[in-house]
Amino acid sequence: MEIKREVAYGGSLRDGQVSPRLEFPIEIFEDTKPGNYELEAIVNYTYQKDVAVVGNPDSPPSPDVYYWYESVGQVVPLTLTVDRMSGADIKAINISPQNLSVNSKNNIIKIIVKNQGYDSAKNVFARLRPEAGIYVNMDESPIPFLNPGQEAELIYTIDVSKDAVPGKTYRLTLNFDFSDSYSKNLRDSDHVYIFLEPSLAQRYLYLAILGIAALAIIVIFWIRHRRIKGAGSITNQP
Repeated sequence: MEIKREVAYGGSLRDGQVSPRLEFPIEIFEDTKPGNYELEAIVNYTYQKDVAVVGNPDSPPSPDVYYWYESVGQVVPLTLTVDRMSGADIKAINISPQNLSVNSKNNIIKIIVKNQGYDSAKNVFARLRPEAGIYVNMDESPIPFLNPGQEAELIYTIDVSKDAVPGKTYRLTLNFDFSDSYSKNLRDSDHVYIFLEPSLAQRYLYLAILGIAALAIIVIFWIRHRRIKGAGSITNQP
């Protein structure tokens, strides 16, 4: 988990006064395990410890008032409880193929998902959301029922843009809408990853560049060898 904002201000409080609600936005990651998490709130404040009144001979009705403030720090233990909204826990466990080519169309990918929870998931709609450069022709794959421990295969057709970056791993997000035994309109998500290889034309281009580079090295080596050989012949002349 990650605390997005770690500081909040309670303002000035009189004796017995309650501060406004102090909010600390927290992001709970998808892989966070349910349970109790111990946090510590560090409270720093300044309070009036004492006051002194000293007479002012120049103005007796208006004595001088001196306030003594002191800064204090206090640690307040907090317990944060993380629960899952549903007993169904749908996770992607495999994707095939794991590599695709840049500038390729009508690629069939198959994703295996599994219910790793303890409750059944019903009317599951799995929507695939890729990064820019990958396009899904049909982004929705329904699953009528997914019991605990049960697996299901999702099939999608995707295109890879010619502007996609070869050698990069792209993330595809699976968004699940489903119901369980107790609640409806539940949502969850998981991720799968695709590695993009150069297109066939890019591979030919790379091979051509490598071939030209190798030929250039051979030619340079041959020229240098001829020059050295020629210099040796001139030196050996009487």
